[in-house]
Amino acid sequence: MVLIFRKALIIVICSLVGNIAICATSLLSNVPEANTYTLVYEFNIPVSSLGWNSTPVTYTVDNSTNITADSFSRIAYYLETVSGTTTNWVYVSMDAFTTDPTKVGVPTTTSGEFYHYNLPAISNANIYTSLAGITSTTGVNTVLLEFWPSNYGTGNDYGVPGADGATYDFGDGGAGTSAGHACMQIHNYGAGQVLFAYNRWGGAGTSEFGMGNQVAGSGPDWTFNTDNISTYSSRTLLILVRGKIPIIDNASGATEIKSTSVLLNGSLISTGQTPTEVWAYWGTSDGGTNRLNWSNTNYFGTNSANCPVALTTNITGLSANTSYYYRFCASNAIGLAWATSSVTFTSLPNIPVLHNSSNATAITANSATLNGTLVSTGSAPCYVWVMSGTSDAGAGFTGWESTNYFGQMNEGNVSTNITGLSADEVYYYRFYGSNSFGDSWAATAGVFITGQVTVQATDSNAGETAMDPAVFTIYRPATTTNEPLQVYYRIAGTASNGVDYVSFTNPATIPAGAANTTITVTPVDDIIIENPESVDLTILSGKYRIGNPSNAVVTITNNDFKSSCRMKMKIIFNGYDPPAGSPTLTNFPALILLNESYDRFSYSDFYLPATGGDLRFMNSNETVHLNYEIEKWNTNGDSLIWVQVPELINNNTCIWAYWRSPVDTASPCTTNGSTWNENFAGVWHMNESGIPYYDSTTNHFNATGSTTPTQTSNGVIGNAQVFNGAGQSLQVPYKEALNTTQFTVSCWVKVNTWVPDIWQTPIMSRTGSGGTEAGYNFYAGSNRLWQAWVGTGPSIWSTIAAGPVVDGEWIYITENVSSDLIQKFYTNGVLVSTRSVPTFRTNTTSALTIGTGANYLNGYMDEIRVENVARSSNWVWACWMTQSSNSAFCTYCGGMDGVPRGSVIVLK
Repeated sequence: MVLIFRKALIIVICSLVGNIAICATSLLSNVPEANTYTLVYEFNIPVSSLGWNSTPVTYTVDNSTNITADSFSRIAYYLETVSGTTTNWVYVSMDAFTTDPTKVGVPTTTSGEFYHYNLPAISNANIYTSLAGITSTTGVNTVLLEFWPSNYGTGNDYGVPGADGATYDFGDGGAGTSAGHACMQIHNYGAGQVLFAYNRWGGAGTSEFGMGNQVAGSGPDWTFNTDNISTYSSRTLLILVRGKIPIIDNASGATEIKSTSVLLNGSLISTGQTPTEVWAYWGTSDGGTNRLNWSNTNYFGTNSANCPVALTTNITGLSANTSYYYRFCASNAIGLAWATSSVTFTSLPNIPVLHNSSNATAITANSATLNGTLVSTGSAPCYVWVMSGTSDAGAGFTGWESTNYFGQMNEGNVSTNITGLSADEVYYYRFYGSNSFGDSWAATAGVFITGQVTVQATDSNAGETAMDPAVFTIYRPATTTNEPLQVYYRIAGTASNGVDYVSFTNPATIPAGAANTTITVTPVDDIIIENPESVDLTILSGKYRIGNPSNAVVTITNNDFKSSCRMKMKIIFNGYDPPAGSPTLTNFPALILLNESYDRFSYSDFYLPATGGDLRFMNSNETVHLNYEIEKWNTNGDSLIWVQVPELINNNTCIWAYWRSPVDTASPCTTNGSTWNENFAGVWHMNESGIPYYDSTTNHFNATGSTTPTQTSNGVIGNAQVFNGAGQSLQVPYKEALNTTQFTVSCWVKVNTWVPDIWQTPIMSRTGSGGTEAGYNFYAGSNRLWQAWVGTGPSIWSTIAAGPVVDGEWIYITENVSSDLIQKFYTNGVLVSTRSVPTFRTNTTSALTIGTGANYLNGYMDEIRVENVARSSNWVWACWMTQSSNSAFCTYCGGMDGVPRGSVIVLK
């Protein structure tokens, strides 16, 4: 097909790849590798942008929604320009840096793209060009993307090798996901070369554009050059992806194996989003991955269906009793793939094939059911017998005490119940088949006993101290010992196999000649405080009768962490007396302040005083470890610890602190986020001196920013952050967990100076405009009241007001929306405003911002939390009390001896 390509006014070539037409000025003739690529976007770059951060990009072609996620292995960018009679172009392809085809185009705020040096790392890039100033090369790992919708600066924030921190080049920084100047640049920093740059398209107006390095101006990447773009009559950008090679395997192997036929099974796991041909190769030798080495082929045709696709073919004409191999193969435009390895099988002989399948079942003192399988009748009608007796007479009729004849049988299971057996005996059986080609026996005899198998706890007590084991003993009658006997069992109880005691295997085997065997329960000596735990063993069915007792239990007694701690302190929450009464709060994060003003508390008493690594907390009964996080460990003052109190019931609730244990190191809960349970989506203590600002939950939604606030020691809880009201802010990339249909968001905030109509915003998670508002925030309103906002759309939102904004005064703000659509606003732990909302629309795209929203905050922030439940008024009040009036909320009873004086402590 020959077409005239829009502004270019020259002949172009169109190629059909992946059922999507790639039409480009000279792409396929300039870059042969592009023949295997599929077009995602075609974009005729205009001289002036319409403001792509607020207006959809005017792609000429947009196939992004027709391409399945994670269906491509490479991404390519091809830019072609025409200036007068001169056409120039540059092409770069690379291993896929995203699995989402909608995140490879112009990086607008809507697209969610934010790429810079090593985020993502670009690998295996190929560069081809017509420009003398750009080096064509292949397989390089020094290509980087600068894709962002925001403002940016010259600072080499991301540490790009060779970048100049004072020049706009391939190492710019200060970028983010908010709307601004914007840029879409690709560089080869190893060669110090700009491949192409398209900037200043975030808002309406003339854009900046260039290929190769700008020689003069602000730097090589064409920033602030709005003249160059008009020197071209056309600027066509094609964005493409290449599919993956197929993935195929041999599935479950060969089935229905007969003497002359078999089913070969495979699975086409992925077509790589490209039409794929499939073959099964087979023969009497393994041809590996060379088609020419296989003697037979079965072709399945071309497959474009959704995967996985089950593949099965029936092969006939096999030779009996012969070894065969097979291997599946698949091919598409990207490449050829084979199953990982070949499968081998052996066709059955012409004579019958039988097994003594499974165990004898329904065993009593004088009867049993004998089970077998006629795998193959061979190549003629087959007749079946089973022989049995108290000795194994082998593959012959002589010597067997009993014979059962089934007559002519088809392939499948064969069973018969025999009677007249004697108790406490060993019995053997073997299946036999015959056809006109010959006869055959099951390879080995089946064995069972008519005696009972029992179990006892011959040592019922185990202990972690000195690793004292417990013992189960399994018995069988002394008259049944001439063969090994496997005994199956089930393990239950409160102790965990492999965790609380050393793992043991199932089944247990009583050796030949022995009437019993033992299972030893060896405790694992851990540092977890536990109640005595049980191990419960029950005999299961096998080649025996289940006797009585068939169950036994042993107990593991744990040694105690408390016995190694020299010091402890009781902490009473006697200030928990909320205005609404005292219902129980579960897993409440209480702030614990430790300092040397308490009687008999000294940092020098710790075995690990520098870190507090031997500190632990326990429940009121001193039986369960509590999760805790050390926000700040300060041997010269207050140490700040968050402790997860399992149940805060009333003002008599207490916990215990333990320390000075020479056998302990830091608990994993101090760093793994377990202090903050699944209802906490994000917790930022605002304790850091720079990025990242850590989220203490297991989600690790850390906050970053290009212009960050300043750390101060004058927080409500230790350190806090000061925002200057003039650009300083933090962002947490969009996460669904931070935007749930019910939520609680809270923080401490102090406004330096309230200004009318500025709406200083501490926290915002919001998207949409013009009737599509969604999300939540709160801000210092123009009426000098704190106001909480939620998006309810369409065309409305819900705002409720709280207490006054007082310059220079800390205030604890909490906003939530419940599942029954009640919006509540609290200040300093007190509910001040409630409103029913018709609906609540969650933010689905935008980042959570801290210190900015409607406008920047000029003030302080501390202890920010987002939770995925609507917390109760008592919870909110208790959070305010434990943080603002800790000495009134908690009573620290002073240190006391953790081990009675005169005790002897044995350290392992």
